[in-house]
Amino acid sequence: MSTKSPIILIMTILLISLTGCISMGTAWNRQGANADQFAADKAACRSYAHREAGNTYLWRSDLDSAGGVNNNAEYKALMQRHDARQDARNKFERCLMHRGYRKVAPKSSVAKDVK
Repeated sequence: MSTKSPIILIMTILLISLTGCISMGTAWNRQGANADQFAADKAACRSYAHREAGNTYLWRSDLDSAGGVNNNAEYKALMQRHDARQDARNKFERCLMHRGYRKVAPKSSVAKDVK
């Protein structure tokens, strides 16, 4: 078995598990906010979230184990990126909520009113 086989297996399992996490999207609503205001708030919150998540996880990049064969450095790097993305998403959502937005169910083109 080559050394790339475990990495490919881990990546495949990760991809399959993330496929189940696909959502139809998230809609945000705030009374009185227009599209331009939402775009500005979204950009500000995204910038804040990425900056804060980057500051949190930047120091972890130096914590890899010593070199050698099969030290799982790729796996650790993938998990750190995943953690940083999740943290950034949480910070982004909290920022929008702090600005008065709330999550609403996205309108589905399949759903119809039945009377």
